[in-house]
Amino acid sequence: MTIQRVSIFLPSPTPFYKALLKQMIRGFEQLGIQTNGDVALLDEEALTKWVRNYEPDLIIEMNRPRSEIPFLKKEILHVAWIVDFNGRSMDHFKGSDITYFFCGTWVTDFPYDTASGLLSPGACTETYRSGSRRFESTLSFVGHISAPWSEAELSRPMNQAGHALYTFGEFLPHYRKELDNYSKESFKHDDYFTKADRIYRELTGTSLKIDDDALLYDIGCRVVRFRNRQKTMDTIVKETDSIRLYGPENWAKWPEYRAYYEKFLTDPEEIRRVYQSSRFNVHEGVGMHFRTMDCMSSGGLIMYRDIPENELFGGLEDHFEHDRHYIRFHLEEFPEVFRSYVNRPDHCAEIRRNAMEEIRANHTWRHRAIQIMNDINKL
Repeated sequence: MTIQRVSIFLPSPTPFYKALLKQMIRGFEQLGIQTNGDVALLDEEALTKWVRNYEPDLIIEMNRPRSEIPFLKKEILHVAWIVDFNGRSMDHFKGSDITYFFCGTWVTDFPYDTASGLLSPGACTETYRSGSRRFESTLSFVGHISAPWSEAELSRPMNQAGHALYTFGEFLPHYRKELDNYSKESFKHDDYFTKADRIYRELTGTSLKIDDDALLYDIGCRVVRFRNRQKTMDTIVKETDSIRLYGPENWAKWPEYRAYYEKFLTDPEEIRRVYQSSRFNVHEGVGMHFRTMDCMSSGGLIMYRDIPENELFGGLEDHFEHDRHYIRFHLEEFPEVFRSYVNRPDHCAEIRRNAMEEIRANHTWRHRAIQIMNDINKL
């Protein structure tokens, strides 16, 4: 099937998604494909009107499978790109002609016979163009953090379908301990819920039944993100006071990070300048990430916390090489690694150049558009 018109839909009208939509559209347009989109997952009336007006051959949606839009005409191909489970289990994502996942370990767990694969973020080299500028800080971190748990969140009953023997706050230490015990194990996304249920049964003798989407999200995502981000930040703040944190104002709600918080960045141009004006940009190590690609494309040097998933299918080591494109560190070795590279500025400059060249050769949004078109042709 020849694809002439593509529509892309991202989940919400945040500054990040607005910028990302433009970058993804540009990648398809570079292939000569007429492309448009919106920063919303449209309801039946709006999507039907959109299809009537723009007549897309292919619709690409982030975090929504075709099974959620059964009214979509069968002759229109549908691609789902799952970047966030949002508390849903793996078997929820069905019906699309191709289902892509953000993480390589998710691909191997896909339970359906329809086409699936890994789609890593690309970079827009026009938005995140290369360059250098005077360093304004030693370390920078650009990213999200949730606010600390509120009393209302901690007091939520865990077993909402029956007698609540434990609150979330009482359950949380047991769950965190379990995650720490499996910190070096790569396991399926649904295992977060399996482990939570097993812990609850050991504590109470009853199965865990949750009908609150927010609580499901907290168990399957937020607790894990807290754990990864806090451990990383608590390590790096001990090494230098020259740190800048960018993201939501939630950073300022954490006493241990408040002094380093700058502001929330909404303009890609401003984000690019931060990457370029930081000696090191730190990432807590979640595979191929949007910020990783944008930072490398901009000429920023990224330090990446090493986790087992980085060496698996779709992980960072699948595409980039330590000490050539980025700097890898284990938390317990961060002080030694950090000081070693601080004293080798010429080598750091070489890593920046290598990363920029690799992005342009293999990891732009044009490359991702080519991948999707090639996969469509295989259907």
